[in-house]
Amino acid sequence: MYGGIPVSHSHGMIPENLPAWLQYLFDKIHSIDLVSSRNIQFNHVLLNEYQNGMGIDSHCDGPLYENFVIVLSLAGNAVIDFFLKEDLSSKFSVFLGSRSLLLFSDSIYEYYHQISDRESDIIDQFVVNCSETDLSKGCEIKRGDRRLSLTIRQVKLMCPKVDNAHQTTTEQKTEMKRREQVFYSSISEKIQ
Repeated sequence: MYGGIPVSHSHGMIPENLPAWLQYLFDKIHSIDLVSSRNIQFNHVLLNEYQNGMGIDSHCDGPLYENFVIVLSLAGNAVIDFFLKEDLSSKFSVFLGSRSLLLFSDSIYEYYHQISDRESDIIDQFVVNCSETDLSKGCEIKRGDRRLSLTIRQVKLMCPKVDNAHQTTTEQKTEMKRREQVFYSSISEKIQ
C-alpha cells in the first residue's frame, strides 16, 4: 500500500510520501487524454499479488475514493466481471492481459466488480474487449503462476499527517491500527 493508510470511509487516509517511481508512473498516466481531462490527483496505490487461481470477491470501491480507478496489470491474465447487484443482466467483463491498463469511472464506478477464483478464464459473450485483444469467444486463457496489479486511485479525504512517529501516543497507534483493520474488513479482496 503506497500513499497512506485509509482508516475509514468517514475519516479518510493518513498520508505517507509516495516513492519516486510512482510519481514517474503518475506522470505517464496523466499524459493519457482520458486522465488529463479529469484533474485527478492520484495519491493511493495498492500493489497486489495473486497466486494462480486467486481472485477478488465482488465489491465496490466506495465513497472514500474519487470515482476514477486505474488498474495496471503487470503480470498474469484475468477476466474481471462488472455488474449491478440489483440487475444481474447488466453484467459485462473485461480481459486484463499482462501490461494492460483498465480505467473505469462515473456510472461504472457504481458497479460491483470481481475476479473469480480459477486457474483459467473462458472468453465468453460478456467480454467486451475481444477485438482490442485479438481474442475470440470460446478461447481459454490460462492465468499463469501469479498475477501482479497496481490499483491507482485518489482518496478524497485526508487525515492530518503525523510528521514524527515519536509524537504518536500509544492510544493513537492503537486507534490507527483499529481503523486500518476496519478498512481491510470493509473491502473484500482476498489476501493470503
